[in-house]
Amino acid sequence: IKNKKLVKIFSVCAVVFLLANYVVFPQYYSSKAEEYINDKDFGSAEKTYQKITSQIRKSKELDGYYNYCIKFLGENDIDSAEQCYTKIQDTEKAKDDKLNNFWKEACINEANNNNQDNMLLCYSHIKNQETLENKELNETFMECGKKLLIDTDFENAATLYLSKVTDNYSTSLENIYYESAKQLIEKGKYIEAIDNCFNDISA
Repeated sequence: IKNKKLVKIFSVCAVVFLLANYVVFPQYYSSKAEEYINDKDFGSAEKTYQKITSQIRKSKELDGYYNYCIKFLGENDIDSAEQCYTKIQDTEKAKDDKLNNFWKEACINEANNNNQDNMLLCYSHIKNQETLENKELNETFMECGKKLLIDTDFENAATLYLSKVTDNYSTSLENIYYESAKQLIEKGKYIEAIDNCFNDISA
């Protein structure tokens, strides 16, 4: 009888221990960590995640940073999104279509607002080739590049925007150089048109 009681007590303790370590505490700490992420206290979030049992910590951590990366991108908070992304960039989560589309939209917004550093940052985080070949993204690069060509900022036009246009849009890219050359000529900037646009227009 005494042994049976001890077995029951041990079994109950084991169940409580397992529930606490694999269900209750992970849920509590992951929720607490997400509160810290939401408040942009990333140091405290990381310390809180470390309190979760190692076997399930990774999945909880990846889910938290992934969800808040998307949340911050939706709010156009690139810096906070980047903080979250650094935690998942070497995982399969970084290749997720939904996340890649959010980076694409952020890249377009930053390009249109002439925030070139943020644009490059967002572009570098797009891991999906189909997203990189997206029509809207490529047309944004071409229009931004065209503005810089007309403003005679040729280096940035090429390195920041036009060099990122995919092969599918090479014909359209030639039209951008053609239209820019025409506008430069109309402004009397003949040498600039010849040196920076004509070489990219076919015979």
